[in-house]
Amino acid sequence: MSSPGDPRLVTIAMAVYGQPLMLDVWFETIRSYTAEMLAELELVIVDDCGSPVAEIPEDIQALLPCQLFRVTEDIPWNQPGARNLALEHVKTRLVLFVDPDMVFPKAMMEKMLMAGAELEEHRVIRYQLRHRMGHAKGHIDPSSPNTWFMHADDFRRVGGYDEDYSGHKGWSDVQLLDIMRTVFKVRHDPTLYAEFYSRKEIDDADVQSLDRCVKHNKYIRLGKVRQANLTGGWGKYARDVVCKRPSLRFKWERVL
Repeated sequence: MSSPGDPRLVTIAMAVYGQPLMLDVWFETIRSYTAEMLAELELVIVDDCGSPVAEIPEDIQALLPCQLFRVTEDIPWNQPGARNLALEHVKTRLVLFVDPDMVFPKAMMEKMLMAGAELEEHRVIRYQLRHRMGHAKGHIDPSSPNTWFMHADDFRRVGGYDEDYSGHKGWSDVQLLDIMRTVFKVRHDPTLYAEFYSRKEIDDADVQSLDRCVKHNKYIRLGKVRQANLTGGWGKYARDVVCKRPSLRFKWERVL
């Protein structure tokens, strides 16, 4: 842990889409963190034009620095853009990207902070997900492609998320994983995991109102794979294409 007066270590970065119940779970979890843990953390939430609008309770704002932004254009499956917006406002050395249904209880967040204190630049931890309900209860799943814990500047070095995928479901995290594996040293850590909530437990854990077809983005993905292969691989593609394209291609506002 850092000494008093040191910069905070980790920003929890989260995009939400009309998920007040899962936010309540997160806020209750943050209330359980010790003062020492809270001294290491900041919170950035991006409301991706969901309904009801996201809010951060005043007592949470008193516990740790909080920022809240709202995307004002209703773009389906805009997680690439929403996560980029969160990244734009990360001030700490490390960023921990989470979805609202991925929650770190006190003991596990303490382990994340300990791992983060030793995490070097150009090293990426992909944390895992422990299922809480159903046939997979207790199973720790290493397969989710969007579980990133790393230096924020490294995330910026590869251009963040490719917003060409916004508007339809899928594949943005798969491309980012290809890039990360090429540019950085990426590792799964079976000892670091979030509790993964399902709709059986929390009704808004998973957004069901959007078209879940991945065909549109699959064709985008295939074109990008061809382009990366022709231009020298994913590292060069990230540097020469993703980094040079504009990000935050939507209207947004600061709420807090």
